[in-house]
Amino acid sequence: MRIAVPDWKGRVSPVFDVARQVLVVDLDGGQELRRATENLGQTLPPLRAGELAGQGVNVLLCAGISVPLLRMLEAHGIRVIPGISGEVDQVLQGYLAGHLADGRFSLPGWRGPGGRRHRRGRGAW
Repeated sequence: MRIAVPDWKGRVSPVFDVARQVLVVDLDGGQELRRATENLGQTLPPLRAGELAGQGVNVLLCAGISVPLLRMLEAHGIRVIPGISGEVDQVLQGYLAGHLADGRFSLPGWRGPGGRRHRRGRGAW
């Protein structure tokens, strides 16, 4: 499995659409095999979705994301888990432990793509 997390100074970038880099982590059975930082630069959203898909990313953990980019990523078969905040390493550990829904990693004020309010852990994502 390959997970991507937009990284800004060690924290999850506030908005994936304009993030400059992602941390890409390869996992096998919950164990980290490899990690690398990939530069996104100013890649346009449609190209950004294709780029992550081309790198074999299965899951994107992110904070804010636009609905069009979210849909593009999903169309490429990438599972997007938005509304996440915190330090990248802690977010990855939370994901692996199944604790992203416990509120500690929730982006303050997050209403979901398109402004909808979501409750994580109740089937929303």
